[in-house]
Amino acid sequence: MKRNSTDTISETIDVNREVGAIELKEAFGTFSNLIPKEKTLLLVVDNIDRVSPDIARELWSDIEILTSLGSERFRILLPYSEEHLAKALEKSAVDESQSGKEFISKRIPIPFSAPPIVTTGWRSQFEEYWNETLPDITGQEGVKDLIEIWAQKITPRYLKSIVNRIGAKIDSCPESNELLSGVSCAAYLMIVRDNKLSVNQLLSEPKSDKGIDTIPSDIERKLKATHKLLLKYGGKKDEWAKQVAALHFQTSFTIAQSELIAEPIRTALKTYDADMLVELSSLLGFDVLFRQQLATTNASNLVKITDYLVQADNGLEVAEKYLIDINHEIKYSTTEDYDFDEDLIESYRNLQDNDVSIDHKIINERQKQIIKSIEKIWKVMESLDSLSNTEDAEYKWEDLENAMKQCYAFYLVTSTPPHFINKPTSSFVVNALFPIKEQIKKWNVLKLVQSLATDDLVIAASKRQKLLESEDSIFPVLLEKNRIGELHDLSMEDLLADINISSIEADALINVLPFTNQWNEPQNNACYQQLVNGLENHKRSGSLDETTLNAYTALCAASLVNEINPTENVTSRSTNGQNYPQQAARWLSNTLNGQPNFAQHLTNYLSFCKFDKVLTWCKDNTVGNYLLPHLEELIANHRIYRMDVGHLLTSDYEFLKDNTANLTPKEILEWMEGWHRFAKAPLSWSLTMVKDIIHCESPGFLSVLTEYFDNPNVTKEEWLERVKTNHSIFNEVANYLHSQKCILEYQKPLQQALKALPDEHHDYDVDLVKILTDLIDGNQKNGIRINLTSTFFKSDTTLEKRYRIIRYFGSIISMPNINDSGLEIEAIALLDDTINNGYKDERNWLLTQPLDGTGWNISEWSFEGLTALFSVLNDVPDTKNDKLTKAVADRVNELKGDDKADSAA
Repeated sequence: MKRNSTDTISETIDVNREVGAIELKEAFGTFSNLIPKEKTLLLVVDNIDRVSPDIARELWSDIEILTSLGSERFRILLPYSEEHLAKALEKSAVDESQSGKEFISKRIPIPFSAPPIVTTGWRSQFEEYWNETLPDITGQEGVKDLIEIWAQKITPRYLKSIVNRIGAKIDSCPESNELLSGVSCAAYLMIVRDNKLSVNQLLSEPKSDKGIDTIPSDIERKLKATHKLLLKYGGKKDEWAKQVAALHFQTSFTIAQSELIAEPIRTALKTYDADMLVELSSLLGFDVLFRQQLATTNASNLVKITDYLVQADNGLEVAEKYLIDINHEIKYSTTEDYDFDEDLIESYRNLQDNDVSIDHKIINERQKQIIKSIEKIWKVMESLDSLSNTEDAEYKWEDLENAMKQCYAFYLVTSTPPHFINKPTSSFVVNALFPIKEQIKKWNVLKLVQSLATDDLVIAASKRQKLLESEDSIFPVLLEKNRIGELHDLSMEDLLADINISSIEADALINVLPFTNQWNEPQNNACYQQLVNGLENHKRSGSLDETTLNAYTALCAASLVNEINPTENVTSRSTNGQNYPQQAARWLSNTLNGQPNFAQHLTNYLSFCKFDKVLTWCKDNTVGNYLLPHLEELIANHRIYRMDVGHLLTSDYEFLKDNTANLTPKEILEWMEGWHRFAKAPLSWSLTMVKDIIHCESPGFLSVLTEYFDNPNVTKEEWLERVKTNHSIFNEVANYLHSQKCILEYQKPLQQALKALPDEHHDYDVDLVKILTDLIDGNQKNGIRINLTSTFFKSDTTLEKRYRIIRYFGSIISMPNINDSGLEIEAIALLDDTINNGYKDERNWLLTQPLDGTGWNISEWSFEGLTALFSVLNDVPDTKNDKLTKAVADRVNELKGDDKADSAA
């Protein structure tokens, strides 16, 4: 404060306009005194349970003051909800454990409670409200039942409210009141508006396991009861459902139904919202509207939405129900412009995995379209013959590969392989399929490669390598596929150009060298020495990994086999750097011994060598043991395409049979079968092989042997020479045919030759003649029999010829019938000669001939002839007791007895 100055102090007083407890008590005390004695003032304090808790507590405090006046002329009426008021008063308690109801009971010790409306009571009251307000609206009884289902507490206020709301809702709808039912409107208000369910849930069939939103079981029960009431009072479902829709959207029935189902269906189809479609599927009208939308939906989208339906919960049932309609729309849809739609393909595959039979028209058409595109691209690419042409071409190789991948994607759905897979060309496989074989695995490109001719594949691969100026990865596959001699007919232009062996990377060299001109030149000797030098250099420097070194070693070995003989020399370098000549077989033996894992590669490289050269090296005592297992592998795996079978037939077969470890004679012959048509001159074949052919029944070579034996061009003279020579192989074949009970087709020259044998002064093999005789049929044998029998006892037939007839053909002829004295003399002379000269076989044949009727026919002999015959037979111990001797003696005695009888007479 300042001295000698006037100080001013200002103060503001805030006057509260609120009436305090004292003022309120004094005011109402004055009011109560002014009330006439005969009268009572009733103060109604209403809605105290509907104000905020703070205001309710203030009012409660004021009420306590008023009630403390105790005036008989002043009374307070307090209607309230105990539950709501108690909650408001609880927070004002000093003791938090004290409830609001205790406050009320202290101030209002004797409350009066309003009784609940009994059933009959509220129904009659409701009827009054309805008749006064909605006289032109039907469905009153149904609404009563709905109130019992959905109303939590039935009060007059609630009854008035529902009646008023029904009237307001119906009046606001464009459709006339006569077409709208009160029960439909009440159901909508109670379920959708009051219980916050969607209109779709109201209209859907009440099933707890259907729909997007989970509906509590109690609500589900109420919905089922509601549907029963609606069917009872609202008519068929399509009637009350369209009323609900119109009330919901406040529009006409047609527009409401469209808003309720049609537009959501259209939207769901466009957005692939399968869950929405599942939810809508239970609504009235879905069936018709969904089918209508299917007819206007793009066919590709139909496939996709079907896929989404199958994947959605409960969607498979919807998809299967409308699958016939969906397939119909797809089948008769217009052809769409080509578009590679991965989502469409994925949908098709998903549907296949779920066994849903969706129509394939779209995917089939797109596969056809991409096949045409591939044909167009391939026509351009196949004609390219230089790098410059490739750069200027309409298409690139990448275009072809992309088109092939798309075609493969369609194939995974249709399972219909395109024609270039069913009947591929070598060029197409090399250029279009092999580079992307990992992306098209089910087409099994490696199997396609195996089905095609190696030489055609090599031509295509060589052209591609020249065109793109890079080594193609298909050459390692062709290394494993090639067979000996398969590239024999290729020209130099068909193969890879010569390469510089000393400068090219080893990884490339081991894959492409066998496909070059320098390797396949007929008089080639340009590779082996460079490979020998390169191998020794790589070993000294250690520049190659083990796998590459093994392959390089095998390639070097194959080049030696391909170009020189085992006895020739190679130039090797010693540890001191000096070059010196060394026999090729010895150098290779030492090299292979030091690099044992060469074996996994050598078979492939040997397939690029000539067979006779491989066999020559296998016979070498120094190195043959290293190479023979690989020749055996080539044979077992049928990797020999060209060879001279003649050497095998004469001698090399026995080498293979005796030296291969795992090949049986049958397996070797089965392998050789492919060349049987080139087999000539069977008599020059190895007898061991012929025996094995017969034992193993090798059909091809057996046919060659049989054709040699049974040949229309063989003459009588040639047969005589064959029988005379009696070659061991000829004999083997004859025995085989005889064992098979064969009859020759061309047997006439043989028959003529056989008939001539008795005239030939040569000791033929009797067994062979008998076998040959059995190879002709009965008619031909009968011809021989007649011819020889007729000449047997002719006067000009020598004894030697008769002996040959008996010796060669005794099994098919019998002795001519002896019926005159001249023949008796010839027969006795023949028998006597056989006995005197010791021709036992011929003698025995004569002794076994028939005794009477035919043959000896002794009953017709003269006494003199019989006596002479008996004398010959009886003088020799070997024939003395023979049945012929006894029969002759008996006949002689018989004739003697007849003579005595004649003399006595």
